[in-house]
Amino acid sequence: MWNLVKRFDGLVNWHPAFSGSPLVKGKDGQVGAVRALTLKDGPTFTEELIAFNEQGMTYTYGIVKSPLPIDHYQASLTVKANTAGGSTVTWIGTFKRKNPRDNVPEAESDAGTMKLISGAYQAGLQTVKKMLEK
Repeated sequence: MWNLVKRFDGLVNWHPAFSGSPLVKGKDGQVGAVRALTLKDGPTFTEELIAFNEQGMTYTYGIVKSPLPIDHYQASLTVKANTAGGSTVTWIGTFKRKNPRDNVPEAESDAGTMKLISGAYQAGLQTVKKMLEK
């Protein structure tokens, strides 16, 4: 499991929403590496690797520049062995919505931004699960 998800430039290999995730700065697995993520519908944004722990099977990254309706995004992905002989993947993040106004379109609301990020996590994790069940 870890070998599938650990490559910072490898998101495109296991997440169905992305058509590209190449590094534009630094090296894979090294703090400071920056990847350019391209969504299948076109927009691109950049994320920076903030922490990487091979032995602990975890990394943390943050969005540098994005068209998404969120700010101050930081997330961690961790893989741990479970008692059933498999792995448990935890993908969590924190962020604020960009639009601070009270009267905002649904996609820019608290509920809308939570749905966007939760949906992205679920899509990626479900795809990994399917890939490893084959």
